[in-house]
Amino acid sequence: MKSIKILGAGWLGTSLAQSLSKTYNCTVSVRSTEKKLQLQATGLEVKIVQIKEDTILDESLFFRNTDVLIVS
Repeated sequence: MKSIKILGAGWLGTSLAQSLSKTYNCTVSVRSTEKKLQLQATGLEVKIVQIKEDTILDESLFFRNTDVLIVS
């Protein structure tokens, strides 16, 4: 099964994740624990990723084993 990652869980990223997760292994990224818990409650797989000007903080290895990356 294809692994789709969506970088950003605003209105577009969240809608895409909800739709794509019905067919694909889909994970969405957020910046805060609060948003992570909120989206997990809806059944989505969610990881925290912090992107700064010169650094990517990604303890969850969000980008690993990704077939498709959508930046929203």
